Amino acid sequence: MLGRALAGLAAVAAGLPVFIYDEVTLHALLEGPGAPEVSFPPGLVYQYRRVMDSERLGKMTKILHPDHDYAPFQIAAGLRTTLLGDSRFELVKNVDDAEIVIVAIWELGFCNVTSIKTVVFETHMGLRAEYEFCPVMVKVYENLVATPRFRRRNGTDYVINSEFVGFKSYSMTKRTLSYVAPDFSPTYFMPAALYENAIFLQVEDIRSLEQRRKSRTLLVPYYIPQSKWQIPPADVARKDSLVGYAGSVITLVGNLCDACKTAWEPSLVRKSVLDQLKCGCARTEDVDCILVNFDEFTDEHGRHDRDKLEAKLPQHPAVIMKTSIFCPSPRGDTASTRRLFGAIQALCIPVVISDALELPFPDQFPWDDMIVSFPERSVLTDQIDVFEALYNITDEEVRYKQSLLLQHRDKLLFDHSGVGHATRHILTEILNYARDLDEEDDDDVQPGSALTPARS
Repeated sequence: MLGRALAGLAAVAAGLPVFIYDEVTLHALLEGPGAPEVSFPPGLVYQYRRVMDSERLGKMTKILHPDHDYAPFQIAAGLRTTLLGDSRFELVKNVDDAEIVIVAIWELGFCNVTSIKTVVFETHMGLRAEYEFCPVMVKVYENLVATPRFRRRNGTDYVINSEFVGFKSYSMTKRTLSYVAPDFSPTYFMPAALYENAIFLQVEDIRSLEQRRKSRTLLVPYYIPQSKWQIPPADVARKDSLVGYAGSVITLVGNLCDACKTAWEPSLVRKSVLDQLKCGCARTEDVDCILVNFDEFTDEHGRHDRDKLEAKLPQHPAVIMKTSIFCPSPRGDTASTRRLFGAIQALCIPVVISDALELPFPDQFPWDDMIVSFPERSVLTDQIDVFEALYNITDEEVRYKQSLLLQHRDKLLFDHSGVGHATRHILTEILNYARDLDEEDDDDVQPGSALTPARS
């Protein structure tokens, strides 16, 4: 064990050897030694490369909304370029020479080449695509776990860029699972060895601790288009609204998060927050508030398509945040929301009411000083009045939090091609995990135990 740890630390000192599966090396996983014989569509890798190149240039709008919040594409698009420019890593050509293996495939784009029919359909991630399960992605993961390199440590040194971990169904389109291999859980759409052992890059982990087993999650920020959401530092002094909120209350899909299930529905949390803000703003003459309930702008089916919704709103959510001092971010279908990261770019202090929320890069950001947070139960039972609490925060504390937001907001950004400060911070998290992995005795971890992510 000591020898392995010393060897691992020496490798990190010289540049951690990393292999990445992406559109450049995907053929090795589909056709290389150790991969089971499976049938993939002709020209699959070529078509996937075209999708990635088109999206990097912003030319393919049938998959990604122009104002999307979709981090998995950004990670898949920019990780190789960022790795090549980072002296802490050595990008190796042979997977067997790697200490860490990163699977940086954009699942939705990859599946789009083969099976997903893209239509204009609003999801909570800003995509122009219906969710439909992808048999080809299942086969890729099947091949992955069958390789000798994966079995070396049973996947604990594999980092997976996956948006579907933990989703049990796609209820918004009522699709059913179309392919289940014998060793797959029909609930989680990937081999148990991968689901229970790998490291996942996600904006949040909606699984319960029991479901996570030995796997871990390195949290990443939502993608926020800088040009649309970020304000110049000088504009902070011109903010004229105490509170700005734009979001749904009733028209949520429901509680999709096993990790944050409580006795109350997320719509109750949001309703309590909005009611308190409305009452406080109405009775306080010297305060301006901008409160927009998306439920008032639904279509005849009780839904709101993002494009059509924004055309109906009196102000775009980004404009509301840019002119507000505080931006409430109550939990929705899951613990996290993109509005929190939009607020940070707009230098609007996030007000978090989400007990299970985990934030990215916890060792690199002073989150407690950057945001305001209240327990869900205290808001629901009116032990805390959100408006009164925000109204009583001193100007000095407001300026301090805004200065921290300004100092750190660029670190949460990807550019459109995926390169940016956020990608580099993701690599820092991976490097920290690799160091912890060398110090860990795998035999001490019992199957089914819940692990707290070492540095995430």
